[in-house]
Amino acid sequence: ANETAEMCRTILELTNWQIRILSKSPLITRIADQIPDHWQSRIIYGLSTGTLDDGVAKSIEIGTPLVSKRLEALHRLQDRGLRTYGMACPILPMDDHGAYARKVADALHVDRCEHVWAEALNVRGPSMIQTREGLRAAGHHHQAELLERVSSDRDVWEDYARRTFLALAKVIPADKLRFLQYV
Repeated sequence: ANETAEMCRTILELTNWQIRILSKSPLITRIADQIPDHWQSRIIYGLSTGTLDDGVAKSIEIGTPLVSKRLEALHRLQDRGLRTYGMACPILPMDDHGAYARKVADALHVDRCEHVWAEALNVRGPSMIQTREGLRAAGHHHQAELLERVSSDRDVWEDYARRTFLALAKVIPADKLRFLQYV
């Protein structure tokens, strides 16, 4: 966090650039603490949250802070009036896309985010196998089954991605939603 803050200050001093920081760590607030107020308008802070369930996240994001702690950090940044964005990534397959979209919009405080980036699963390499195994090992068998169906059938993946986008588009204003799609 200290090195990142130093790098940001150098960039802000030597350029007119804006900086978008994405993290999976609540330590992002330490970065914000080290940026002088006169530069804060050039930084936008985001925390990655795919699943909102700490137990599911722990089973697939080994070594990362809990999602609940990331959301607390995002809210602290928002409470300070700093620029923020949400990042729902990766979004695991689910039974009720609408319920997920409403929960994620509420959890991110979408009204206080400049944008919300959302990413459907990028099915490639061994990551889906590792994710599925992590879910199963933690007892999340239904989610592992959903993931297996989505990652092994293009038509099922397409339906999942479409339904995820449509659900998010109902609760996140169009000017804020940034949906990452793999075609």
